[in-house]
Amino acid sequence: MTGTLSLLIDTNVWMDHYLARPQSDNPATNLLMRAASCEHVNLLYAPTTAKDVFFLLERTLKAMARHESAALPEGAAEAAREAAWACIDNMSELAVAAPIDESELWIARKFRRDHGDFEDNLIIAAGERANADYIVTSDRQLLSHLPAIAITPQQACELIGSR
Repeated sequence: MTGTLSLLIDTNVWMDHYLARPQSDNPATNLLMRAASCEHVNLLYAPTTAKDVFFLLERTLKAMARHESAALPEGAAEAAREAAWACIDNMSELAVAAPIDESELWIARKFRRDHGDFEDNLIIAAGERANADYIVTSDRQLLSHLPAIAITPQQACELIGSR
């Protein structure tokens, strides 16, 4: 198989990468590192994903810091914010933001009957607009609802290897 492979990366894959979930042999990290070294792979993300990644990372890192004590340690909030910014910068280095506007909101609403998760529907709409070949996700529900276009990070690695 030849040609450029275009993959839209879902929020959960970015989160698994940045939070190292699972810690050993991380499929998300394996995919992102393999794709970054291949000229024939274009990685994309929805702008809504960047917003979600920033919010979730900052909140998760603060919660991890708070886990040790009831109060947030001094400097932890700023450190969490800076770490979230660093991850967004890294996303921009590894991938390109897919265009999204009012038409994607309309499409996302139209998918509601078939797939009720609005965030997923925005991802699907962004992938359609950007002409992504696949949406890479770890979301079991999205994978089961869209088996023709939604693939796991492991499946994406296999596709990259076959080109």
